[in-house]
Amino acid sequence: MTLKDAKKKVLALIEELNPGHDYLTEDPDISTKINSVFNQIQTELSRLKKIPAKYVYDIATNGNTLLIKNIPNIYQLGNIETDKYTIKGDMEIIFEDGLDEATIYYYKYPTLIPETITPQEGETEAEASARIDNTYIFELTEDVLEIMPYGVAADILKNDMISNYGKYYDERYRMLMQMIDSRTTSGLIVAEGGLDI
Repeated sequence: MTLKDAKKKVLALIEELNPGHDYLTEDPDISTKINSVFNQIQTELSRLKKIPAKYVYDIATNGNTLLIKNIPNIYQLGNIETDKYTIKGDMEIIFEDGLDEATIYYYKYPTLIPETITPQEGETEAEASARIDNTYIFELTEDVLEIMPYGVAADILKNDMISNYGKYYDERYRMLMQMIDSRTTSGLIVAEGGLDI
């Protein structure tokens, strides 16, 4: 799902969608903060439904010690495709001599949406915003992407005391979050040579 698709869902939900407007809404407060709200909600959801990632560390070039914080967007360390390493606390991985590279599987935070849009040469701010809206693709799974609009809507409307929609969307978001299947795989068993039952 692109950022534009997600924005349309949220803005339609809160009755602020104007498809003909440069920012999809006429409300400047919403258009200013919506990217940062998406970042907050998608980061929160990525801790429930993890985003798997892989990093290949070039030991021959970079040395035997890898600072864990240097793994791109790392949230949690998973498997390392070698048994020739030591982990020192949550700070670093030290590989034994003789290895050229190591493949590290981990869970990551999502790549964040730029909160301030900088136009490229010859581009207006609205055109730059539309470019980001059309090219940014969320890394979360579809089940979580369907929950995200409620969290974003709740945050945008949290100070609207008259309609109380913010509270409704927050309750819906929290309920749907509890239903997320946090497994990244359902598991697989392979039996070679058949089974004797």
